[in-house]
Amino acid sequence: MSSKKVFKLPTHPFRQSDCIKVMKDVLKSRLEDADYEAEIISQLTKEISDEIRTKVRDLGFPQYKLAIQVIITEQKTQGMKVDAQAFWDTRTDNFATYTFKNEHIIATAVCFAAYFSV
Repeated sequence: MSSKKVFKLPTHPFRQSDCIKVMKDVLKSRLEDADYEAEIISQLTKEISDEIRTKVRDLGFPQYKLAIQVIITEQKTQGMKVDAQAFWDTRTDNFATYTFKNEHIIATAVCFAAYFSV
C-alpha cells in the first residue's frame, strides 16, 4: 500500500472580490476621518490587520493560510511602491489588495492566501 499524499484542489476557493470588500469596509470604517498620528500608527496597523484577518477568515476559507499586511503612511506629496515576493502556485494561491486614501492618510492592505492541503 502506497503512502503517497494526493494533492486536492480547494473545496472553497479563495474569492478575491470578497476579500477586497472586507478590506475596503475595514479601512474605510477605521480611517475615514482619521488624521496621521505617528505615535499610534503602529498599534492601529496591528488592529486593522487583525480585524481584516478575522473577517476574511469568517468568509469561510479553511484550507488557506492568510497573511495580512497593512501599511499606513501620511498623505503628502510623496509616492510609495509596495512589492512582495513568494513561492506561489497559481492554480490555488491568491492575493487581494486595496488602497484607501483620505486627506491625511494613505493605507494599503494586502491579503495573501496560500492554499494548504490537509
